[in-house]
Amino acid sequence: MVQGLYVLCGRRCPLAPRLYQQERVCAARGIPFRSKVDLMEEQIRAFAPVAGTLTHVLLDRWYGAKSLWKAARDRGFLITTGLKSKRAACARPGGGGGLALAAPLGVRRRAHGGRFYAGGLAAPG
Repeated sequence: MVQGLYVLCGRRCPLAPRLYQQERVCAARGIPFRSKVDLMEEQIRAFAPVAGTLTHVLLDRWYGAKSLWKAARDRGFLITTGLKSKRAACARPGGGGGLALAAPLGVRRRAHGGRFYAGGLAAPG
């Protein structure tokens, strides 16, 4: 299950959950397979924020995929996500705020449970 939560003025509004099904289950049922990342991307692209608000997408490190960053940034949303321990985020040359996600060898682990959080936010493990 892929679940989202919309928080506005202190009110918490759960978004409709999206059912994740394994690839073999989809094949047996004759339906198209969509990964958890695909389901989250659909949710970001379909989300309708309240007019005049700034939307900030906050995801855990499972969802540190480039496609999700692109979906959020294409909509003008801010995004913060954890990165898996063998990944890094690097600012692109020339500014513009773009990030390149990479998987170099020997990335140093940071404090807070060994997780590196993009966007400058870190949370205890």
